[in-house]
Amino acid sequence: MSYKAILFDLDNTLLNYSMSELKSMQNTVEKHGLIHKEAFSWDAFWALFSDVNFRYWNERLISNYTIHQVLEYSFRDTLQGLALDHSEANLLSTLYWETFCLACDFEDHAMEVLAHLHGRHKLAVISNGIGEAQRSRLAAGGMNHFFDALIISDEVGYWKPDKKNIRRSAQAIRHRSYRGFVHWRFVAGRLLWRDQCRHRFLLLQPTGSTDRCGCSPEVCHS
Repeated sequence: MSYKAILFDLDNTLLNYSMSELKSMQNTVEKHGLIHKEAFSWDAFWALFSDVNFRYWNERLISNYTIHQVLEYSFRDTLQGLALDHSEANLLSTLYWETFCLACDFEDHAMEVLAHLHGRHKLAVISNGIGEAQRSRLAAGGMNHFFDALIISDEVGYWKPDKKNIRRSAQAIRHRSYRGFVHWRFVAGRLLWRDQCRHRFLLLQPTGSTDRCGCSPEVCHS
């Protein structure tokens, strides 16, 4: 099968978002000095922040929060919940965001895969992340030159699993049709998008793993 283009998700696909998030937060509390406060517990802080931040992230479109508000409110509520001073929540959120935007932890073999495909197929990224961070992280890792297009949801105004992402990718890399595209994701879990799009793409995950529904990798045809 000859494909016109290959579309990659970014977080936990090419870049290890989970690792970058963790390391960026560790660097943030260290640089700020929060970690040295007597009442501070990393385990309690990280567990609570993760829960609070997940809630704010999921509510951001309904509440019309910017990423900076999401982070500031997450720090504020976490520190309040741990009975810590929350007056520097804005400072912490700014420090974290600056650190995260320069974080680039590769998934295994990501660079090798891109180097192999580059020049053979047109490549694009479709991400539900934040454009400022995604572009900065790709640049920090020296990966941005591989891609013909970056389709990032907060920049284009719609979010996966909206099929407009596929159409926008087709337009961005100058194809008249978006049939024959491959969507490549190392970690599965986008079955909703597959079912709604009904176009050919490859769902790829680590050897021996399954997605949350217990499904194995497969190639879907339109």
